[in-house]
Amino acid sequence: MYISELIKKAVNNNLITLDDLYQKTELELMDIFASNFSSWPLFEKANNVIISDKPLEDRFYVHIETKKRNTIPLLQKNGKLIELQIYLPKLKKYMMILIIVKMKNMDMLKQ
Repeated sequence: MYISELIKKAVNNNLITLDDLYQKTELELMDIFASNFSSWPLFEKANNVIISDKPLEDRFYVHIETKKRNTIPLLQKNGKLIELQIYLPKLKKYMMILIIVKMKNMDMLKQ
């Protein structure tokens, strides 16, 4: 996200053109960013991403608003749609069996 925001700002400030993104090398673009944005050296040294509900001081952040949705998985059985929640207890048991079998197979591979 930081780079896309930086590119947008660089284009808006006429530091680069959209064509430059295709014509210049990455090193040339990085030089432009380093010369014009004091945050570039911090970005180059970054080694993690922090996820937070609130903006953090002295940090670059982007707020992305999304619509939260709940989905109810459906299963088609005998031409009827059935909510998968009905089968959830059976599915959990089946998944546990698969995990146990998978683990046993992995032990066999180690021998």
